[in-house]
Amino acid sequence: SVKLSKISRRSVFYSLFAISVSNSFLQLLGFLYRIFLSRMAGAEALGVYQLVTPFYSVMSSLALSGLTVAVARIAASKAGVGDITAATRSVTLCRRIFFISVFVLTGFCVLFPNVISQKILGDERTIHSLPLVFICLFLTGIENIFKNYFYGVGKVYPQIISELSEQIIRALAVASLLIMFHTGDAGIGAMLIFLGMVISEMFSSSLLSLFYRPEKRRLSSRRSEPVKTADILAISIPVSAAATVNNLLGSVNSILLPRRLQCAGMSRLTATEAFGAMFGMTMPLLMFPIAFIASLTSVMVPKVSEHLAAGDEHELRRKAGKTIHATGLLAMPCFAVLIPLGEPVCRVLFSHEAAGGFILPLGIGTLFSYYEMTTGALLNGIGMQKKAAVYIVISGLLQLIFTWSAGVPHIGMNGYVAGYVFSSGLCALLNFRCLKKRLHLSPRIGNWFITPFVASLFSCLICDITYNFLLARALPLSLCLAIAAITALASYAISLGAMGTNIIKYIKTLIPRGVQSAYGNFA
Repeated sequence: SVKLSKISRRSVFYSLFAISVSNSFLQLLGFLYRIFLSRMAGAEALGVYQLVTPFYSVMSSLALSGLTVAVARIAASKAGVGDITAATRSVTLCRRIFFISVFVLTGFCVLFPNVISQKILGDERTIHSLPLVFICLFLTGIENIFKNYFYGVGKVYPQIISELSEQIIRALAVASLLIMFHTGDAGIGAMLIFLGMVISEMFSSSLLSLFYRPEKRRLSSRRSEPVKTADILAISIPVSAAATVNNLLGSVNSILLPRRLQCAGMSRLTATEAFGAMFGMTMPLLMFPIAFIASLTSVMVPKVSEHLAAGDEHELRRKAGKTIHATGLLAMPCFAVLIPLGEPVCRVLFSHEAAGGFILPLGIGTLFSYYEMTTGALLNGIGMQKKAAVYIVISGLLQLIFTWSAGVPHIGMNGYVAGYVFSSGLCALLNFRCLKKRLHLSPRIGNWFITPFVASLFSCLICDITYNFLLARALPLSLCLAIAAITALASYAISLGAMGTNIIKYIKTLIPRGVQSAYGNFA
């Protein structure tokens, strides 16, 4: 049997397991938090908040997204060869670059608040939240630079502790502020939500700063090599540019889709409801497996950077292959459950008839997006961030074309959904092709893709049969859903084993060589 206590804390499996558990709990907390906000703040305040959120995402992409990749990559490569001094120096340089970026962006907000609120965001009530956006961005930047340093050097507990405590404090702070100060004004309600975010970010960034202090006193086991600002910018600029363009295209898609649906013949109310049902109900459910995929990329990408710096091509290929394989093993069974059960689950949770619409094509598109996420992260990890950036932009532009087609009568929402499937699939394919060429990968199509797909297809059928059988016996709906889901996951594990993929042995392959002999065999 597997003795988890014997597994090295520096092993991939140990980190992956710890972060997966944490992210799953965070997903649940976040889901409950969204339900709470809808009841406490009201739909109108949430609408204003949702107008500010894309602006915050774009500002974060500009100032931060590339730096987090840079610090994780450099810290992993330097720590991998024992140069802790250089790893911590990358944190210092990334913070300096981030502070300059935030200062410039804040200046833009101070000079043109009315332009941003009225012309860009389209609602003057958003002006109350703008100052808090940049305070929140400043604190989030500090937090995420530290967090990605810890990912890079293989320490998972600082970020797990900070993320869990941050989510709890955010919920408590927002609840307290809304109870005490919410007047019914939507602009003030949105501002209070952002103020609660600032309070939670203050705690999280301070906590991670305390965790980081001992790192600065660690000694390198070898002569330290300089980390140059140019090295950081070479990594961060393409990533930030791609993330910014992607967020801008996503914002345009979000703004454009309801308008195009109206052009296709929908009323404004129907178009808004269809948009809200898809993005506020169906998609959040389909995105639940992201807890596992995000954990996978957080753990594996620094390892890939470490092997790249050490020139270990064999282990580099092995880690990349395992990442792609694990993406299917983790994501496919989730969709095997969500596709037959997603629609009734959405109706139970959200009490809306349109909830769960397009579940099958959206599930396929989301699966492609997970492959896109992991392969894109691997490209960033091996220094091919420019290629990854180009592919993201191509994918976003393709989605925009399909979104525009939603305005054609008899196409409607089908146009957007088709674009989601094709754009995610194309980007994942381009990323995979680039990885294959750069790493000289020999894809194991049967093992990586066909085996988990067949096992998932079987469990999907079992899930559907079980659910309909129990439903016909007039059992409570929640009990039918729970039993069907458990049965599906059990049948997935059994069918996977029948086709030769032993989960225990697979876990063993995730543990770095040398660790197994030191900590015993796992059989």
